[in-house]
This record gives sequence, C-alpha cells and structure tokens, in this order.
Amino acid sequence: MAIQAVDLLQNGNEADARTVLEKATAMDPANDLARKLLDQIKADAQTELGATFFRYTVQRDDSLSKIAQTYMGDRFKFYILAKYNDIANPSKLAAGQVIKVPGRAPA
Repeated sequence: MAIQAVDLLQNGNEADARTVLEKATAMDPANDLARKLLDQIKADAQTELGATFFRYTVQRDDSLSKIAQTYMGDRFKFYILAKYNDIANPSKLAAGQVIKVPGRAPA
C-alpha cells in the first residue's frame, strides 16, 4: 500500500495518498515507509527542512527522488522536497529548473 501511495504522491495526489497511508498504518503500525510518507504529508516543509539551503539546477535525467537520495540520503523524501519547493506535482520536474535543496552545498 505504501508503494501505491508513492505513485499517488509522485503525481501530486496528496488526498488519495493520505487515505491509502492512513489505511496502511492502521493495518500495520510498524510500516515505516507508510509512517514516514504520512509524516511528510502532515509536516510543514520549511520548519522540517530548515531555512538553510542551496540552489540546484535540475539535470536532464533528474527526479526529486534521485535528488532526495543524493542530498538528503532518502529517496522517499521526494515529497517533502517537493513541498519545500512549492511543486504540486513531483513528476513534473524539468531540466534547467532551479530548486532549493535543504542543507549546505557539497564541496
């Protein structure tokens, strides 16, 4: 069910993803992925990720999942990264687009 919610979130369908994740956590409270995704939906991205960020120019084969994995250490943080950047539909990332990535730029 959590993977179904990932697909929904990738397409910007937060309401249906929330419903699926709430059912998944009710059925299996130990489902870490479902809990983490639900936490991202409920979180204020600016508060959660902080005010320090660097600008990143999206490359041709990038996705928010790939960027989240590279700079945040978890590909499933794509949704809070989308919220941090006011991106309603995470699958609509375009090459050349400049986004904020929380933290300090790597050396």
